[in-house]
Amino acid sequence: MNNDLKSVIGYLKGKRGSDFSGYRTSMIERRVNQRLSATSCKTYPEYLLHLKKQPEELDYLVDVLTINVSRFFRDTLAFEYIADRILPEIVYEKKKTDDHSLRIWSTGCSMGEEPYSIAILINELFEKEESDLSINIFATDIDRKILKKAETRDSVAFC
Repeated sequence: MNNDLKSVIGYLKGKRGSDFSGYRTSMIERRVNQRLSATSCKTYPEYLLHLKKQPEELDYLVDVLTINVSRFFRDTLAFEYIADRILPEIVYEKKKTDDHSLRIWSTGCSMGEEPYSIAILINELFEKEESDLSINIFATDIDRKILKKAETRDSVAFC
């Protein structure tokens, strides 16, 4: 990744705390170039200046860099593993230590289907074995636009 593009991504990280260093350079270039085109900027330094003058542009940049794919039980194998191995083990440990609270944080919740999927799994587990755990599921996302959209949905109000 060239230094000018690194400056744009570094500025985003500084302003929003979002680290995109694990993303493929070609993907970052392609998506940032979409914003250059949309803002009529010709270069990354020009776009960086635009970001500094127009802070709302950070929302658009985050929007093109993130993937807002969300559906119930999206990664089937992962949810099967959570249901069969992780949740039962956590509940067992909680009972053993007499800890009555379970807190789960779903990062990158998008529209909220994944945290709801976790809630469904917990409900199914508790139907099989009784539990007095107090459950709290926290769901967050860096994309403010998708969070606003999620807030308008009747079924997803916790992201």
